[in-house]
Amino acid sequence: MTRLESRKNRLDRDALSRILPELGQARRNLLAQPSLLLRLEILEHT
Repeated sequence: MTRLESRKNRLDRDALSRILPELGQARRNLLAQPSLLLRLEILEHT
């Protein structure tokens, strides 16, 4: 593996570690607001 590839993998992991907690938080917010989740599903189907 080249140095560039390993740097990219590290950047990907850093990005994931930042994004995943935000996704978890967003999912908790949605679970706390089921009506918002329903609206999202309706938007996706239209």
